[in-house]
Amino acid sequence: MKKKKIAWHLWMEKRSARLNKRRIKSKEKLRTKRITGGYSSEPSKRVEGKTCYFKLPHSMDLNQHYRPTMEFLNEFMDEYLDHNRKIHLDFSNLCEISPAAALVLVSELDRWSILRNFRPKVARMKHWDSRIRNRLSQMGFFKILDVVNPPKSRDNVDDDNIIYIPFWSNKFVVGTLIKEMREALEELTGPLPDLGLYTALIEAMANSVQHAYPQELIDSRRHLYRRWWMSGSYDRSISKLTVTFFDQGVGIPNTIENKYPIETILSFLDKVGIHDNDASRIRAAMELGRSQTGQTHRGKGLPQMRWIIDNNKDKMGKIRVVSNKGEYIYRYDGQEQTQSHARSINGTLIQWTFTLGRNAENDEQYQIDFHQE
Repeated sequence: MKKKKIAWHLWMEKRSARLNKRRIKSKEKLRTKRITGGYSSEPSKRVEGKTCYFKLPHSMDLNQHYRPTMEFLNEFMDEYLDHNRKIHLDFSNLCEISPAAALVLVSELDRWSILRNFRPKVARMKHWDSRIRNRLSQMGFFKILDVVNPPKSRDNVDDDNIIYIPFWSNKFVVGTLIKEMREALEELTGPLPDLGLYTALIEAMANSVQHAYPQELIDSRRHLYRRWWMSGSYDRSISKLTVTFFDQGVGIPNTIENKYPIETILSFLDKVGIHDNDASRIRAAMELGRSQTGQTHRGKGLPQMRWIIDNNKDKMGKIRVVSNKGEYIYRYDGQEQTQSHARSINGTLIQWTFTLGRNAENDEQYQIDFHQE
């Protein structure tokens, strides 16, 4: 009887230890979820033989979740550029994607299919989140990638407040594509005021074609020469128009030295009291471009892209430029801010946002909000 009692106590102690271990593990999972914003700490990549499997993050955006989004994209890029393995991308975990993240994602998939010379094929579509599938379809995701078996198109594909227009991509300066984009946007917003986006996008295309891919810095095995991508969206709930442009060039922090002597760049940075990094070089490109024209607000290239924000103050405009590891934001009220990221975006992203039909005074929703990486 005594032996049975001892055995029972030992069993209870082991059971208690197991339960305690589970509680600790559960608390750790909750803590990880709270810290990472819902991201699993498990690796998204696994290799089995000659095949590499990637699971996309739960949420992809270039604001709150910039770091995990770029960690996935960088790892995927390194895989298809440096290895010759077959790749499977699992979209079943993806529940949210922002317009900017979708544009960068489609550019990587586009480069992957062009460099590997194949047409992607969609698998296990029924396991995808229906909102993600419909949203990507609305963006023209499957069309631009020339997917072998795209999902059937649907009317009213997304019940979200945000409506998207298709992606465009080219390697030349093509004004007709901007006109097509405007027509597509006006189908969502109604007649648009003359915001100056045509001129800004022409400048973005020209910068990409003429400066983003210098022969001495690019690698033909990794770069799609002169290639750029653009898209737009409209948030009906707050009347916000967003236009996004992206290229996979060497980045503004590298090409600025082809436009201005290094002494001029460093002199400007010293004058305004900021360190030499990717973010400060984007700001320098903005300011030096303006000063060269002798005009207070207007110039060519980046200054022209920023000028349309100053010229539409009543639309609460904002321009955001992310290039390599640097980020620069300029608002309609003259506020500007820079930030450095741990992960490079491997190119240059330019995003304009305007609020149509709303008063700019005391609108806290558009205050600059950076998230520390």
